[in-house]
Amino acid sequence: MPTWNNFGATEAMALRRFALSGYVPTAADFGGTDAVADALADAAGEIIQAMPSARLAELQHPEFLVVVNRAADGQSAFTIPAGWRPMVAGSLHVWRGQPQAFVSRPIYRTNPWGAGGDMPLPVPTPTPPGAAMELEESRFSVGGDGYTVTLDAPLARNDQVVVALDVDVASASYTIPSLAGVVATGAAAALGAKVYPQASAEWILVDRLAQQFADHVAGIARGAIVPAEVRSAVWWKAPDTTESMSMSSVRMYRG
Repeated sequence: MPTWNNFGATEAMALRRFALSGYVPTAADFGGTDAVADALADAAGEIIQAMPSARLAELQHPEFLVVVNRAADGQSAFTIPAGWRPMVAGSLHVWRGQPQAFVSRPIYRTNPWGAGGDMPLPVPTPTPPGAAMELEESRFSVGGDGYTVTLDAPLARNDQVVVALDVDVASASYTIPSLAGVVATGAAAALGAKVYPQASAEWILVDRLAQQFADHVAGIARGAIVPAEVRSAVWWKAPDTTESMSMSSVRMYRG
């Protein structure tokens, strides 16, 4: 399992939980920088272990993320959403086309329709109706910021763009703000429990932080709590054909 950079949680975020009544906490108050770093890593580890594997995959290996839902005529660039930056170099896959091109599951170039495996055919088979084929890497470029993508040809009005990629979760710039706050709360609770005795007034704060963290981790494990970044994202979904396949009846008239 890769190092997840604690979802972007920092020492300052954890210490801030104790900044009350003019008190300015320092790492030294809680065992030093290394102790705070360990507490952050432990809290992040609890979240990672509790998170359903499908949700973890959405954060680390997002597949069929809709980055342009309805393009403006002539639009030629788009950005990767903040929750999925930075990308692992060379991992980006891009599909583009009108909405009807995404009725079926988008197709990777390494597994064209009809290949029956992961190796490309010598002569690619026709793309099935409603299934966009992945663009060749020469058809787009990633800017120096690492998340602005420019296409070789402009989009038409209402075009959609769908991507898949690997996220560099170990990067120092990687952050999921909605989870970073939870990590900071968990780390603060663990640090405070080692410093403040249960009879102290500070223990009430420590106990509250611990309960908040435990409740959040439990909610993540149940799937009841979804990171805001994932919840606000748009994902490609296969059309629901249940209605069209359901049984129905019509009135028949005798002639």
